[in-house]
Amino acid sequence: MISRAREIYLEKEKGRLPLKYATIVCCRNEEQYIDVCINAILNQTLPPDLFLVMDDGSTDSTREIVAGYPCVKLVALNYPRSKVRGVNTVQALNVGINLIAESGYTLIVDADTVLPINYARTLIDFMEEHPDIGVISGFPETAKFSYEHVPNGARIYRWECIKKIGQIPLITGFDSWLKFKIKQLGYEVRGYDIRYKDMRPGRAQVRRHYFWGRASYLIGQPLLIVVAKAFRSLKHKPPVLSSLVYFFSYLAHRLTGWRLFTAEYYSYVNDYFKRLVCQGVRRGIKLIE
Repeated sequence: MISRAREIYLEKEKGRLPLKYATIVCCRNEEQYIDVCINAILNQTLPPDLFLVMDDGSTDSTREIVAGYPCVKLVALNYPRSKVRGVNTVQALNVGINLIAESGYTLIVDADTVLPINYARTLIDFMEEHPDIGVISGFPETAKFSYEHVPNGARIYRWECIKKIGQIPLITGFDSWLKFKIKQLGYEVRGYDIRYKDMRPGRAQVRRHYFWGRASYLIGQPLLIVVAKAFRSLKHKPPVLSSLVYFFSYLAHRLTGWRLFTAEYYSYVNDYFKRLVCQGVRRGIKLIE
């Protein structure tokens, strides 16, 4: 005779019952970090109902390590690889999302991220209390906290947002696009002061700044914001070159006039940054007074 617990498990496997939350980790050649990442997720005080690891053509022992966890579903992908930064991750992520029949929330974690044991329960409980929040995230240990910022190392998305958005576009900066799209749908984006460990910080490279400049244009960031971000890039190595590559990459793509999304989306993003600048000016005036 099958126990009720076993029946519930089988029903979840068939997609008949909604999941509390699913977890997706996209990876490629992460043998150095994937073991610690997986263990941190499995040891959560609220473990995932479904745990997918999307392996995007690893040539090291990543797949063998993941296969050693019976409760983790390894999805081995063999797409032709793109040279555009982030595109391969988006392809893997879209496949993973399509494998989830239903869920309350979806936790998307970088393969080099280590979560504290109460991460999922803390953030999901907070989202349960605030149904207007579409995506929430903690912060890397060394990052500056802000309620308005959602780092991309370990975000939790409300599943209904993911369903409304559908396929994520194959672009660098897809995580920023998701943030704006969720806000456009009427949901809040929220940072939460709980810390996780990024095992591979400080990965900025000149090539990455080229793709970041391209992404800033495609997702609709205005020139004033890009100038500010270029100055902020001075802290990356090599400092001046990284900033110049980022800024001129943005300008070069802006001159093409090519747009990837709807006029309604770009209008929303433009209005969002206008409000952001106005809020900053008002805060500055208050400080002066």
